[in-house]
Amino acid sequence: MTQTVPGDPAGSRRPRRIRPGLRRRSSFARMPALALAPALALTLIVAIPPSAPAAAHTLSVTSPSLIFQRGQGAVEFGSSAASVSWTITDEQGTRVRGGTSWLSGGKATIPVADLAPGYFELALHAGAAPDPTDLRTSFAVIEPVPDSTVGPSSPFGAAVHIGRAGWGPSVLDEARKTGIAHIREDAWWNRFETTKGSYTFPAEFSSTMAHARELGITPMVIANGANSLYDNGRTPSSPEGIAAFGKFAAAVLKHYDLNNVEVLNEYNAGTFNNSACGRTAACYLEVLKGSTRP
Repeated sequence: MTQTVPGDPAGSRRPRRIRPGLRRRSSFARMPALALAPALALTLIVAIPPSAPAAAHTLSVTSPSLIFQRGQGAVEFGSSAASVSWTITDEQGTRVRGGTSWLSGGKATIPVADLAPGYFELALHAGAAPDPTDLRTSFAVIEPVPDSTVGPSSPFGAAVHIGRAGWGPSVLDEARKTGIAHIREDAWWNRFETTKGSYTFPAEFSSTMAHARELGITPMVIANGANSLYDNGRTPSSPEGIAAFGKFAAAVLKHYDLNNVEVLNEYNAGTFNNSACGRTAACYLEVLKGSTRP
């Protein structure tokens, strides 16, 4: 989770600024720790600082995780500057604390172990005019989640979309830390069936399923997308396409030993559905029928 700001081209005098990409306003800090879980999973599980334009000093947040259990941890960062000033604000934008850290070997830390549970923003500043380097990121402090609360009966889950976001399975460790007990993940049809009637199971997806189970997390798989082998690459609507999609969904269930599968996603919207049949409930019902036949 390191984002480094490269050196400034010679002769440039334009001040550099980074605007936060993860700004939130909420009442999370006043909510029970478990109630934070679904929201934190999407915005804080992997807190990657936004990219910065060229500037005089490098500046990066290097903490492997930005979700801290109460009473533990510090934000780690690095810079080519001798010192970095910083400010922490809460979810309401109120200043919590600030200071200046002197770096040793290009590294320093900001302790957060004494902070109460909540969502925070950290602003870091290195250098001086006319070429400062500014970086913002967010982090969370939560109460430890008892192991007994993470299981099939838990109501807390999140759509992780590891394949879409480019995150690795390690993001599941962060989800588990926040109390996430269920995940929702895409199985894209065209990645599993590249030859008609024959299925391969991508290593990355298989790794995600295996790691989720190791953590006690229950996966919900979305049988999703279209396949160029059927219906001209559009969302299945023909008898052949619907039957093939149903067989694909069944193959995923069997291979990963799952009890259920979500059939497509947001069928009534245009983002994921370009079916020749349309977006009506009647069209979707035909796909559902094809996914439930033995």
